[in-house]
Amino acid sequence: MAAPITGLRLRAGEAASRLRAELGGLATGLDEARLEGHARAVRANTRGRGIPQAHTRLAEELEREAPVAVPVLNRWILARLATDFEPAGSSTSLPASTAPLYREHIERILADLETLGDDAFATEDPGFHKDLGLLTGHYFPTGPMIGQLAWVHPRIARTHGPGQAWKFVRVLGWQCRGLRPFVSLHIHERVNRALPEEEWGPFNMAAAEVAVLNPGIRGLIAAGWMIDPKMAEISPHLHWLVSRTLEAGGSVFFLREERTSESRALVKSETRRRLFEEGRYVPEIWMRVWPRRQFLGWARRQPEWREPEPLRPGMTFGDEERPA
Repeated sequence: MAAPITGLRLRAGEAASRLRAELGGLATGLDEARLEGHARAVRANTRGRGIPQAHTRLAEELEREAPVAVPVLNRWILARLATDFEPAGSSTSLPASTAPLYREHIERILADLETLGDDAFATEDPGFHKDLGLLTGHYFPTGPMIGQLAWVHPRIARTHGPGQAWKFVRVLGWQCRGLRPFVSLHIHERVNRALPEEEWGPFNMAAAEVAVLNPGIRGLIAAGWMIDPKMAEISPHLHWLVSRTLEAGGSVFFLREERTSESRALVKSETRRRLFEEGRYVPEIWMRVWPRRQFLGWARRQPEWREPEPLRPGMTFGDEERPA
């Protein structure tokens, strides 16, 4: 385990104080008492997904009255939450291996507060969403990716003909025995924008540790254009995500088409963009589902597997002093 990065919460507290003072000069009515109450409301929002409603309402209020204050508010809430952050208090039992990953994320977040532009702290920015989610317990580190607990919508059974409907019954009904909860994996754009094959082991093993510590988890899911089976022909170097999932006992399900030139599938590939413009390729979003028994069976066959130790208070920051 990596050595603690000392002083992280002290640095977060200093950043929060500086940003609070900056907010006071940009918008009226944002005194210390109101902001501290706001931080408590955001931290208490342990259910649902996305930005807590309390924060959305305050950001919308500032957007009307003092738009320049919105990115400052969003910087402040990240710093304030990091000041007394303790991931061992999550409602999901997390492995001790997440401690150094949390420290790395907070180190990065504090650096981003200083180096990224205001666009990165717009309320609708995906990177801001994920960082706020890490600090409120909606997301947790899973190796080079992040995870959350999620569910599978039953309408997936009806999106791709009778074959998918039968597969839905077999996989979600018989193998998973339910539609929730699953560990759902995501790329964090501020950490990595690509998913190389060599990361297959680290991100799946990290998710398996979470599943072991939470017996109710029914398996692993992830969605994206890379999971499209057509990658075998269009971009064979990306087909590993599907082929390795299927080889290890998982399945893939069609979700929807993306008939838009803005699809992320077209961003980095001239071949896929040319095929799209010629009408020979339409990006599709697919989901992989790896039932718990098959998923953990794969993980426990890996030579590096060790049964996870649960994360406990103090593991992430040790005896590091908190701000007064």
